[in-house]
Amino acid sequence: MNRKTIIFSGIILILIGIGLWHFGMFNRYNYLTAKSDIANNSPQKILVGELLISPIEMNKVSRNYGFKNVGFGCIVSGNELNGIEIYNAEIDKHLTDKNGTDWKINYQKEIDSLTELKQLEWSTKSDSDFVTFLSIIELKNATKDGVYLNGYVVNLQYDELLKYDNKKVKVSGKVSVVKGIEKDKNDGLISQGREIETKHIENPKIEIIE
Repeated sequence: MNRKTIIFSGIILILIGIGLWHFGMFNRYNYLTAKSDIANNSPQKILVGELLISPIEMNKVSRNYGFKNVGFGCIVSGNELNGIEIYNAEIDKHLTDKNGTDWKINYQKEIDSLTELKQLEWSTKSDSDFVTFLSIIELKNATKDGVYLNGYVVNLQYDELLKYDNKKVKVSGKVSVVKGIEKDKNDGLISQGREIETKHIENPKIEIIE
């Protein structure tokens, strides 16, 4: 094998590696892991970003359609997102074969109803409710305002998140509800903020449990 052939083969391997990396093939969620999860009868839908209701609550609906929701968090790289999108697309094809073409519409209606009930529950509570709960802080669930825990945005600085990352903690504090932003689809402007109501815990008391 001459030098040119070795160099050419090396370039091809590098390009293949870059392509596999770009499409998330080196991450947990990708085309191959989707096929594996389907074969093992454990399909999942991977949810990226902030969620109004938890995956556990959503799974009360999704289990009737043969899959489980998994929250990935808010911090995701480009190649991770590519892999997740490919993974979810393969899972969607499987679920369409299993449940019929209208399954996604019916599923979304049930999720919307569950979300409305959750918002109604929030609206009946005082804006200054005091809560205490246990949770595990994971840096991947960080948002620009802190970290998403048990349906609350717990306001913590980044250095505090690093301190508590992957630790089980007891969170206490007063809850304030931030109304969602109503967007005018005709004005062509992009508004800053969330479209849904969010519950914030400002100045939380954090106690490490383990």
